[in-house]
Amino acid sequence: MNNPEDRLAAYAENNCIPLTVAAELTYRCNQRCIHCYVVPGEEEQRPELTTDEWLKLLDELALAGCLYLTYTGGEAMLRPDFWKLVQAAIERNFALQIFTNGLLVDEAAARRLVELNVLAVGVSLYGVTPETHDRITRLPGSFERSLKAIRRLRQAGLTVFLKHVIMRENKKAYPSILRLAAELGAIPQLDPILVPANDGSLGPTAGRLADAELAEVLGDKRVNPALDFDGQQMPELCSAGLSTCSINPYGDVTPCLQLLLPAGNVRRQRFMKIWREAPTLELIRSLRPEDISGCRNCKLLHYCARCPGLALLEDGDLLGPSRIACRQARIFKELYTKELTLRGAHE
Repeated sequence: MNNPEDRLAAYAENNCIPLTVAAELTYRCNQRCIHCYVVPGEEEQRPELTTDEWLKLLDELALAGCLYLTYTGGEAMLRPDFWKLVQAAIERNFALQIFTNGLLVDEAAARRLVELNVLAVGVSLYGVTPETHDRITRLPGSFERSLKAIRRLRQAGLTVFLKHVIMRENKKAYPSILRLAAELGAIPQLDPILVPANDGSLGPTAGRLADAELAEVLGDKRVNPALDFDGQQMPELCSAGLSTCSINPYGDVTPCLQLLLPAGNVRRQRFMKIWREAPTLELIRSLRPEDISGCRNCKLLHYCARCPGLALLEDGDLLGPSRIACRQARIFKELYTKELTLRGAHE
């Protein structure tokens, strides 16, 4: 582990320091994407944290040891105080990343993000044509606006992640997305997994790839450069609740954006009290890989990339098998077996 960032992450995890925090500033959005995990009407159920509440929370996160902070949503730029919160994060020395659909990124906004020294911006793009992208966002004209935002951000000198979710509606687009990212000088982030809504409903997962389609994507070395599995072992638990957490627009703290077990609310308790004493986080930290029931003797064990949040949200059991992880593991085994056969043929 020679990479300084890896050593820092390991230190944070071993010492329960909230190094990485995702702040969902709002669930409001100017798109209505077909795969969105936000429950319709969820953005109207409770009052969002105020500017002052976020500023107080940023102070607490800085004292707690947070370094990597992500502003996301919904669409974070819809907050009237967005720029104030960006400046406040930079003043507190966070390495700030922003996830956006880019619809509100004009040339002035791109310049301002550079001036404020934002670390990176992630922009979602679901295809390379208006027909594909706009059908997914359900907003005519959104493709052109998001693409212009990416070009503006890159021209301004910002690091840009081109975030692309692969689903049935755009399954043939990802090679073109990779070419477009290279042309723009953006870093592609491709994800073939659709997740359930925050309430566990499966509507957003309707566009998941069929097995053959998912195998094609996962077997593409441009998406998945390495197919190496050294040694059978229990799937490792992730860093959720150990060095990462998320905070939603209403102040609820959860171990991560996917693992939606409530640990506390910053309107009622200070962040550090939640982080250090919440029973939910104590439970997460006490778990060991061998606590995952039904997996210990599985023949697919060392091909497994199980997400506890998805297991809980989709299958109702934090420690039980996850149908999407089992499905991926079967595909990974097939791909790895094929890879070994090809290697043997060339030796």
